[in-house]
Amino acid sequence: MADILDDLRRAAVARGAADEGAALVAGLEARVRRVHETLKAAAAPRPRVALVTGTTPLCVAGHWGPEQVKRAGGIDVAGTAGAPSVPVAPEALAAADPAIVLVAPCGYGLEAAAREAARLLDDPAWGWLAGCDVWALDASALVSRPGPRVVDGIEAMARIFNPACFPPLDPAHARRITPSTSSTP
Repeated sequence: MADILDDLRRAAVARGAADEGAALVAGLEARVRRVHETLKAAAAPRPRVALVTGTTPLCVAGHWGPEQVKRAGGIDVAGTAGAPSVPVAPEALAAADPAIVLVAPCGYGLEAAAREAARLLDDPAWGWLAGCDVWALDASALVSRPGPRVVDGIEAMARIFNPACFPPLDPAHARRITPSTSSTP
């Protein structure tokens, strides 16, 4: 995340808009702080989360994705912040025991991500997903691109992880694919 924000500042300076870039970054940082402060004030639970960024082959998030999960109040059980996204076996992901699985294949919009999530649920090798909250995310808008909208992704994930703490989730950003298995509505 820090690298993304630094790049935004540098891009603004290069375009002769340093003040506007600084204001943009300050606003993004304030939004992330609000998520953190809201979760802290509510003593919100930190669910175990897997952020799936590819389905053929199965890949879990690296780069800034695990940091998005963390800043949204989750614990990423499979990805490593700052490292590349990596292929994993479905069995390894199941063994990581996520409560929430976010299906957000790199570059996919919400409809395509929802189709991929449904395809995984239909695959017997993915039967363990029946015990998870499975969500499709608009990856193209929220997680795949290193820009200002990664903060939109943090806010959307926070709404998924702890919906009672935040305004309703924008249905253009994410869709629940399986019924909730947790006590979270």
